[in-house]
Amino acid sequence: MSDSIFWAIEDEEELAHTDLDDAVSEYLDGFMSPKMTQDDWDAIPETVEVLGYKRMEPTAMDCPEVLDGILYTLNETFGDPNGDDTKATPAMKAAEQEFFKKIVAEYESWACEPSGEKKTINCLDWIKENMPEWLTEKP
Repeated sequence: MSDSIFWAIEDEEELAHTDLDDAVSEYLDGFMSPKMTQDDWDAIPETVEVLGYKRMEPTAMDCPEVLDGILYTLNETFGDPNGDDTKATPAMKAAEQEFFKKIVAEYESWACEPSGEKKTINCLDWIKENMPEWLTEKP
């Protein structure tokens, strides 16, 4: 089972392909042109490495200011202007963790990171299997 939800070749600026073959097709399509010459065909790499990416999962360390922000607002609005601010108690910290877990359970991260999956694709073999019509133009 793959953890990857996006596939990209080299350093693509945007992850747009949820299918490995779509990523390869778009990459190789950049080499294709009408009436390709032998030099055009020679420019296509023998293999290409496709990298898998997965969504990053936020942790409580990514949002350390949740409880601090609430306490700051409460202290500014309701705190003693001449006294000490209310500090986080163990019960407040536990509630913060539960709150964070519930938020993260519903949150879908946009940011991605490499999943560690790498697939090396033989370009000519891929074309033969997936886009044989491209070969009809081969000189």
